[in-house]
Amino acid sequence: MISIAGKAPRRGTPERNIKGPARAPGLLAVLSVLVLVGLPTVFATPGDTAHVIVAVPGWATILLVLLQLVAAVVASWPARPAWAAVPVTLLAAATLVTERPRRRWLVSTDRLAR
Repeated sequence: MISIAGKAPRRGTPERNIKGPARAPGLLAVLSVLVLVGLPTVFATPGDTAHVIVAVPGWATILLVLLQLVAAVVASWPARPAWAAVPVTLLAAATLVTERPRRRWLVSTDRLAR
């Protein structure tokens, strides 16, 4: 097989063409489980979830949600084609809008009175 440049393609080095998160899928999988599942399971705001292992203030829960959204959007662009990354970005933006009442509640002092 001849490439466009007129040379035969190199064999035995397909990993040279792999970029970004695809180089270490195991590490990416572990990090995503830790960020997307582990942290929200351990850290929670009392009153926001039924079972709280480590109680954190509302602002920490907000930062955790923002971290998850940023991780999803940033990881989707290099790891997926644009047609798959665009919906992830749109869902993250929609989440920012739909979570506004929850964010207000998490930072309110009225939450502590209930």
